[in-house]
Amino acid sequence: MKKVIFFILFLIFSVYSVSYAASDNDFTLSIVHDGYPVREIDNRVVLPFDAEYRVRLKNDHARKCTARVFIDGAPISKLGDFIIDSNGEIDLERFLDSSLTEGRRFKFVRLSHPDVDDPNRKENGIVRVEFKLEKEPDIGIIIQGPHGGFIRIPGEWDGNSDWHLDNKTTIRFMDGEATYTSAPSSVLCSNTSSTEPGATIAGSESNQTFHRSHIDVEDQVYVLELRMVGITEVSSYYPY
Repeated sequence: MKKVIFFILFLIFSVYSVSYAASDNDFTLSIVHDGYPVREIDNRVVLPFDAEYRVRLKNDHARKCTARVFIDGAPISKLGDFIIDSNGEIDLERFLDSSLTEGRRFKFVRLSHPDVDDPNRKENGIVRVEFKLEKEPDIGIIIQGPHGGFIRIPGEWDGNSDWHLDNKTTIRFMDGEATYTSAPSSVLCSNTSSTEPGATIAGSESNQTFHRSHIDVEDQVYVLELRMVGITEVSSYYPY
């Protein structure tokens, strides 16, 4: 009987506005758990409590962009914004407090957990991302370089790489650190009465690595948000 109920719930969730992620203006935000993106339902995703997760960001523009990520109302990085390549995506799994090479993973817990600093904060459970597109190149100051690529005044540019400047505060995701999957997404099925709010704390250690880089961006900000809620009862996990 219980399996039948969960199957019915799965069908109901499939009928309503279920999608892979929050998406708008060719930017996408999704939450990844156990290697799969969690299905988004009306800007909410359901996670088991005490689960570690990743934040997946996608840029479908022909230009690079930066992303500033907030969880529970606080920025996850004290070292700068993240750069996403044109038509690219990254998975973020940890906080950037002071190190580009190590930190603590995102872990979703109940509001009663002792590590939640403010259980009454209205932003608890919300993942917010502010995207900014790279500025269009100023064609008037770009000329072909002697070794292919281009020269941009001031400085040299190879036509592909970002500027790597130690004194800048934009963080670029290291190539090869993300693990992407083409496997089907999944959905955790539960009814409204079996979920409750939660918050994110520092979880286990991660060696996800970043390095400093810089791009010039436009002033226009594009915002995406998802709210994470937790499961209070055991529910079935269905592949899509």
